[in-house]
Amino acid sequence: MGRYVAIAFTLIIAALLIAGCASSSQAFPTGKYVDEFGNTLTFLADGKWTVVDGNGDKIVQDGQYTIDGDVITLNESEVCPPTDGVYKWDYGADTGILGFEKVEDSCEARHMEEGLTRLP
Repeated sequence: MGRYVAIAFTLIIAALLIAGCASSSQAFPTGKYVDEFGNTLTFLADGKWTVVDGNGDKIVQDGQYTIDGDVITLNESEVCPPTDGVYKWDYGADTGILGFEKVEDSCEARHMEEGLTRLP
C-alpha cells in the first residue's frame, strides 16, 4: 500500500510541475525604454508609467498599467481619457525589444505597436 501512495504522490508532483511549466509566463520587464521618436517610456514596478519627450525635459504622458499574463492595460487621465489601451506584450530578452500588439485601443495618441528598446 505504501508503494502505491508513493507512486501516486510522485505522479501528482510530476503533473503539477508539468502544468506549472506549461502555464508559466514571462514576467513583465519593468524599466526604461526608448521609442522610435526618442521618447523615453518608463514602466515602474508599482504599476505607474511615464513618457518623457525626446529632449528629456517634459513628461508628455503618464498613467497606470496592469498586467494579466501577456496582456497590458494602460490608462491615463490627460491624453486619452477615459479609454484604456489593451495590448499583448512580448519581450525579447536577447534583443531588449519590448513589443506590443493592439487588442483594443481607440486612442490614436497612444500608438504602442512600435517596439521599444530597453535602455541600460
